[in-house]
Amino acid sequence: MIAVMMVSLGCEMPSNPWRFADPPTTVDGNRALKRVEDPVVVVVGQFRDPDHSPNYPRGVGRWMSESYSRALLNDRRFDVWVNPHLSSEVERVLREREPDMEASLKKLSEQNREVSFVITGKVTDFAHTVDLPSDVARWGVIGRRREAVVAVDFKIVDLRNRRLVGADHLQGVARTGTQETSELYDNVAIDSYLFWSTPLGRASKRVIEDAVTRTEHVAPRGGHMALRSPERYPRILRQHSPLRVSIQGGSDAGLVSGQEYYVLESDDNGKLTPIYDPDTELPLRVRITTTRRTDAVGLLRGKRPVEVDIRGTVLRRNLSGIASGREALSSAPTDDET
Repeated sequence: MIAVMMVSLGCEMPSNPWRFADPPTTVDGNRALKRVEDPVVVVVGQFRDPDHSPNYPRGVGRWMSESYSRALLNDRRFDVWVNPHLSSEVERVLREREPDMEASLKKLSEQNREVSFVITGKVTDFAHTVDLPSDVARWGVIGRRREAVVAVDFKIVDLRNRRLVGADHLQGVARTGTQETSELYDNVAIDSYLFWSTPLGRASKRVIEDAVTRTEHVAPRGGHMALRSPERYPRILRQHSPLRVSIQGGSDAGLVSGQEYYVLESDDNGKLTPIYDPDTELPLRVRITTTRRTDAVGLLRGKRPVEVDIRGTVLRRNLSGIASGREALSSAPTDDET
């Protein structure tokens, strides 16, 4: 009944209404601190503020870049350096003409040999549609929708190879209720934990997680974790919930919606080993729910062992050629592998 009332009022039901929302991509602290050898160095500058932000006129860009940095640091393959000066220099170079841009990027690369990627960004949208001209709001079943919209102009520069490898206008949307926005955000600081439970907080979380996924896509081979993922196989990029995972490699890599794939670890020599559900002792699998050309989304079939980080693990359609003495492997399908 409560859910029906909230939907009828235009509210978005939280994933767990009995607890506050978490910041994006949080992981166990002990695992987050165990860095891989030779991690990829990513420099993040301070994102610029939006030109129009009724509820938070200042500090949005800094908060967004700090939140993105914390989320990216949870991927053990990356070392995140905060360097607003280098980031602003790269932004300036990107506005130069192409011949000059190449020379300027080469100079910056030589001066910062440890740096692999530089992230630049500007928060372009950070508001509720009710506070904007009515024409920008989307239509719903009954009139215009009331939504919180967050968008970031997000760029990734491969400094070592002196080229722009990512340029996206990322956006996140969250439904809002009928409460006045000035009252909704009254006494809620943007850097507070409770902010993540607000509509702008939920929309920001989606943008940040999308930005982290884009970064992982362009830098998949940093550190030893990348060696666990032979390029011929799709691999898990991130676990967003106990079941939902995002995958690098979509229909172009042979993934088919509705099919199941085994989750395997790979050591430094490329040897693949299945991951087992600690309760059933059956191999952990992923069922593909959505595919695009270069990425996919799936649901885990089984329970991930607490001590195992499945980010960077690879997916295979069958277990042929995989050495293991467990009887559970007799249940492996006979289809051709991906």
